[in-house]
Amino acid sequence: MTNTGAKKLPEASLGYQPKKIYDVDFNKAWKSVSRTLETEKIALITSNKAEGRMVTDNIQGSTETSMGATMTTRYSYVILFKKISSNKTRINIICKFESMSSTIQWHDIGKSNPGRVAKLEAWLYERIENSFYLV
Repeated sequence: MTNTGAKKLPEASLGYQPKKIYDVDFNKAWKSVSRTLETEKIALITSNKAEGRMVTDNIQGSTETSMGATMTTRYSYVILFKKISSNKTRINIICKFESMSSTIQWHDIGKSNPGRVAKLEAWLYERIENSFYLV
């Protein structure tokens, strides 16, 4: 496949492993994620702090051509927060990865691309972890 446009899909630093449970209180975790999404220009569709849930809008992925067919991808995130204790918060990021072509409408391709989904999730975890030092 040849990447014919749009941006390359983001990836975390080589060797990065998300923690998922952080030594920060719920409010700091929420602010850090909000700031990260704003910095990365990722729009929210819904945000409910009481339920500990954020849902992002779709983000343009890559456009690739293979054997004359063009496939475009997009992804979005559901971000869940759970207060573990007064200074520990679990953040769970779930990425939805979709594609479309001229003959197929948008459809989920996450199950057939688990490595790509894991990289997209790790990328956002890394950005969020880096933002803990800024809040």
